[in-house]
Amino acid sequence: MNTQTDGDGFAAAYSQLAIATRVSPDREGGVEARLAYFDAMHDLPIAAVVEAASELSRTARFFPTVAEWAAT
Repeated sequence: MNTQTDGDGFAAAYSQLAIATRVSPDREGGVEARLAYFDAMHDLPIAAVVEAASELSRTARFFPTVAEWAAT
């Protein structure tokens, strides 16, 4: 992930996952937290990250760590 389009897709997936796990997308850290997740998963294909977010939205009880999200 490294393009503006990837960033936009990631932001949407992050927000979807945050809402599904009842976390405010602007929780502590807000944009900084989202950027930290984006940076940590920069080597993954955006399609895989978005698909994992969708899966976690259906199954996760809590907002995942970077490692949990990347492993999904």
